[in-house]
Amino acid sequence: MIDIVAIEEGLYDAWNNYLADKLGSAPQILLANQDIPEDQLESERVMYNVSTPYETNTQTVESREVVPSTDDNFKNDVIYHYLLAPRITISVNVYSDSQGDARKIALQLREWFEIDKLGNRFFKENHNGVVKQNTLTEVDDRTTMVETSYQKRFSFDCDVELEEEISVREKTIEVIKLDKNDHIETIDV
Repeated sequence: MIDIVAIEEGLYDAWNNYLADKLGSAPQILLANQDIPEDQLESERVMYNVSTPYETNTQTVESREVVPSTDDNFKNDVIYHYLLAPRITISVNVYSDSQGDARKIALQLREWFEIDKLGNRFFKENHNGVVKQNTLTEVDDRTTMVETSYQKRFSFDCDVELEEEISVREKTIEVIKLDKNDHIETIDV
């Protein structure tokens, strides 16, 4: 099963380190669905959301292997392996009092996804995944008027394809015993 919480926590750590290295200090980094009181929000912050995995590859790869049974009543079991490739979408919003600072932070995080030794390494080594570069959107100015002032915000999205293997163990029928008129016949299958 894809561990979304581990991905969210890993992104926080990776981005916090990367931005501190690139910018001298990291802005506040929050999950979009966190319930944070308004007075605890810093003006310069990154908010991100990781979607629930969704299946984009309708063809699953199936293989099977015969293995010794874990049940003494059976000689062998069959394990079916299904290889799935679900995707997640990561949405990143950067806020700041300065439009230039918001853009700069967003561009730094987008760069993290672009560089193979950063984003791809993170997903390959920790989550058996790969950044889908063709889904990495441009950084958009999503500045919004909120009541009487503008909320300066820059955002982008990216898909990550993960790999998940699901295995199902099935017992096998190896011998059939037929009772024919008080005569038992054994048939090997």
